[in-house]
Amino acid sequence: MLGKLIKHEFRATYKTYLLLFGTLLLLTVLSKITFKVDTGFIFYEIVRGLFLVIDIVLMVAVGFVGTFLVIARVYRHLLKDEGYLSHTLPVKTSQHILTKCITGTVWILLSYIMMAIAILIYVGEYGEVWDAVTDFFNDLSEEPKLIGAAILFLLICIVAVASNVLSYIAALSLGQLFKKHKIVGAVVFWFVMNYALSIVLTVIQFFTGTLFDRINDLDFRVDGYVFLYTVLTVILIGEILLSGIYFFISNYMLTKKLNLE
Repeated sequence: MLGKLIKHEFRATYKTYLLLFGTLLLLTVLSKITFKVDTGFIFYEIVRGLFLVIDIVLMVAVGFVGTFLVIARVYRHLLKDEGYLSHTLPVKTSQHILTKCITGTVWILLSYIMMAIAILIYVGEYGEVWDAVTDFFNDLSEEPKLIGAAILFLLICIVAVASNVLSYIAALSLGQLFKKHKIVGAVVFWFVMNYALSIVLTVIQFFTGTLFDRINDLDFRVDGYVFLYTVLTVILIGEILLSGIYFFISNYMLTKKLNLE
């Protein structure tokens, strides 16, 4: 059933995102072309400037719009009038949450990738970009241990985005505690959760810093790759645990405290 939900969610959202991505790439290419051609006409210079401004605004907006669409869909389908239908389906609440998390993570990651591609198109030449990519993979092939580190880093990025999506769902579900101002409540809870997280990270950073100082005092030498893998693994585990906390909050609130009024 989870697979069917995910398939339906992608079907319901792909047109909006493809239109957004296509518009960004089209404007980026047009803006690039206008800066390649110089006619000397004032009107042409104005048009070229407009293309540049619109393209930059759209580059910045794609990330925000992609995230906003994920949040809006979660709110509309799980916490508004459509929630009556969603929660009467023979589907567990956890599956609804996973569906929104998985699809939202995919679309947000694709939004970031499209932004990166647009920037590369605009600021770089095709040959330069290709050379940079090939150099990167050549460096990885020369240092096999870096491949594992790169994979860990990629997993961290994916889990971090998923954790953010779950934090939005958790905040929206907690916002139900505010009967008349649920959106305001969700925003308040989201900032409170992030403030609490920053405090926890500060405490962890303090103790880990003290630990590393003691290691240095003991002249304990650690292989650079071992240290890198350890740090990346700890970060990945932390992101997974944080995602689990957000998931538990969302599942509990939507199961035990659901308020669609």
